[in-house]
Amino acid sequence: MKILSWNCQGLGSPLTIRALTALVAKEKPDVIFLVETKNRELVLSRIHRKLRFVNSYITNLIGTAGGLAMFWHSHVSIQVEIATPNFFDTICSEIGRGITMRLTCIHAPATPDLRQPLWTALRRLAFIGSLPWVCVGDSNEIAYQWEKFGEELVKEWLDRVLCTWNWWLTYSEAEVFAFPAVGSDHSPLMLNTEGQQRRNASSAVERQAPRCLAAGGTVLGVEISD
Repeated sequence: MKILSWNCQGLGSPLTIRALTALVAKEKPDVIFLVETKNRELVLSRIHRKLRFVNSYITNLIGTAGGLAMFWHSHVSIQVEIATPNFFDTICSEIGRGITMRLTCIHAPATPDLRQPLWTALRRLAFIGSLPWVCVGDSNEIAYQWEKFGEELVKEWLDRVLCTWNWWLTYSEAEVFAFPAVGSDHSPLMLNTEGQQRRNASSAVERQAPRCLAAGGTVLGVEISD
């Protein structure tokens, strides 16, 4: 399964829509999670149909900011368990494959005091069921100093994929690709659970392994060697 996550910083720009359309056409994700859509459901439903996805789940923006959207194809089953302005918690499976996971898509608030309730909610999710669990999205927080890079223009690695150990054992070949940022400050992330390594990947595409969420209800980034 291929899951695309992108903080697009608004889907009103023709450049952003073209970039998303081109990425979907080339990479063919099964599920898309979009952050900061900054658009109403009517506009997002139109984009959802243009991209030829069958199913969708959309939350409207708050004022002029925010907005989350998830699109998925008919061969994927997604049941939204919890939907808030900052995350979707879902039960996800490929129909006919017999493997089910918990997929949580997040957009953390920019300020630390507003992020804390999200981390608390994620810690609580750790105690719900025993399904393999993966989180994707914009954490708005760096876990390590090396996630800051650049000299004159400092950038931070805010978008990430985190998983529990049982998810990693279930999808041990999984890989994450970070694509060049176009129309947004954020790079689109592609989680490929099958881990089909690109033979002719562009040098601009960065490949990494998911990181793990520690067991016992704490959310801690633990590096896994690639």
